[in-house]
Amino acid sequence: MTLLLLSLATVAVGPIAARAEVADAPSLIADLGSRALAILHETPAKSSLRYVRFHDLVAEKFDVPMLARFVTGRFWETASDADRRRFMHAFGNYVTELVTDRFDRYAQQTLAILGQRAEADGTATVSSAVVDPNAVQGDSVAWRVAKTGDGLRIIDVSVSGVSIAQAKREEFGSILLRRGGSISALAEVLENRSVNPSQAAKKSD
Repeated sequence: MTLLLLSLATVAVGPIAARAEVADAPSLIADLGSRALAILHETPAKSSLRYVRFHDLVAEKFDVPMLARFVTGRFWETASDADRRRFMHAFGNYVTELVTDRFDRYAQQTLAILGQRAEADGTATVSSAVVDPNAVQGDSVAWRVAKTGDGLRIIDVSVSGVSIAQAKREEFGSILLRRGGSISALAEVLENRSVNPSQAAKKSD
């Protein structure tokens, strides 16, 4: 497998410097990428070990609780604590699978960090580009980073201009409307979609 390279040498900070609390956002993305590369090299494809290591990485780098609330919108407020816990667990697995699949696609390419932009709400957007071995630019990937009580966390990823968080909010909103606004029912949908090796084993029992 060709190396996934992360180039911090290409960082170009815009004229408005990022606020101090998110100034290290490019380093967060660089660390995410380098550790994802290590996981791809050190674990078999589609193995439980690869899944567990990516799950831990997602929990460390993404604000999964905030994303869970965002993608469920107003339905989060009316859900019971038990239903929220079930959805959080299913959604965490879902995000892990999305991230694993994305880095699998980029494993033979280069992810170059291009710059950082401070946002009015105190977050920062780190821009990056995926480049193949022949120097042909592929996806542009923007990472929205915020300062949380647990440190810097990713709160959205946009691929070629499409916000994943917004897309999932719309997708899940449609499912919730069809399921009577039940977050537990949405969790069940995600559980049934799961390709988590350990989850798949449970389904086959």
